[in-house]
This record gives sequence, C-alpha cells and structure tokens, in this order.
Amino acid sequence: MRLPPEVTVAISALMLGGVSGWLVVALVLAAGEAATGPVGHVDLPPSVSLFLKIVVRNMTVYALLLTGVITWGVTSLSTLVFNGFVLGGLMATSLRGGMPMGTLAALLLPHGIIELGAFVTAGAIGLRGWSIGRRAMRTGRFDVDLTALRYPVGMALAAIVLAAAIESTVTRQLLLAALDAP
Repeated sequence: MRLPPEVTVAISALMLGGVSGWLVVALVLAAGEAATGPVGHVDLPPSVSLFLKIVVRNMTVYALLLTGVITWGVTSLSTLVFNGFVLGGLMATSLRGGMPMGTLAALLLPHGIIELGAFVTAGAIGLRGWSIGRRAMRTGRFDVDLTALRYPVGMALAAIVLAAAIESTVTRQLLLAALDAP
C-alpha cells in the first residue's frame, strides 16, 4: 500500500524534527553533566484539569497543522518539525537523566501513538495547501472542494481528545508510579 505524498512528507517532517531534537539535546548534554538521581516531589494537576490543559495544547497544535491549507503547507511543515524536535529532545533528556527505556516507552506509547497519528493526519491535510495553492496560481481561481476532508478532520479531532483522555489518566498514573519507584 502506498501512502499519499502528504502523509509521507508529514511523517518525514516529524521524524526529521525528532532526530534533530534528539541530536541537539544529546550534544548539549554531552558537553555538560546531566542531573541524575531522584526527582523529588512532583505535583501533577488532577486528571480533569490536566485533561483540559492537554486538550487545549493539542487543539492549538491541531489548528496550526490545519492552517497549512491556506499557507501552502508552511505552517503544517514547521509545526511538525518543531513538535518532533521537542519530542526528540524530551526523549534524549529523559534517557540521559537515567529513565529506563521501558519506562519512557510506557509513558509515551499509550497516548503517543494516537496523538501523533492525529497530528500526522492533520499535518497531511495542511500539506495539501501546497497543491491547492499551485492549482490556484495556475488557473487563477481558488475552486477547491474541501468536503472530502470532513472525515479525516473529524477523526483526527476525536483521536486528539481520546489521546488527551489517556494522557491525563493512564499516563499520569504511570508517571506517578515511575516517580515513586526506587
């Protein structure tokens, strides 16, 4: 099965950002000493307020990804690279700080697969702005039917809400357990 070009570009942009973030943080941490040892007391907000904060943050990213439809894909591409960079940096920092790979995977995978899938979908939709803009420049008209995008936009939106629910409950509990572990 062949992926649409926008999906391939969206995945590649996210991965490019992730690898870049990982390398930059790894190089910075290699130049200095990473703090290791117990984290101490961590206050996490209750699940409901954490859920609302995560939904607002992820909806902002989602909206930025979709704005690529009107910016020729520029905002989608830059948002995917930036978010990949942050994720890669977070992973490098966590592992360098002594977090076991299994713990990191347990914290990221339950919600991360759904969330990143939704972001890639929204990013791919936004990257269609490139072909929409090129067609408008060529024909002199902006006559694009976006109704075909209703289903993927809606599904990605639902996935973001589901991922936020998982992150604010399951991931929160896993994080609290990981912090309490000796």
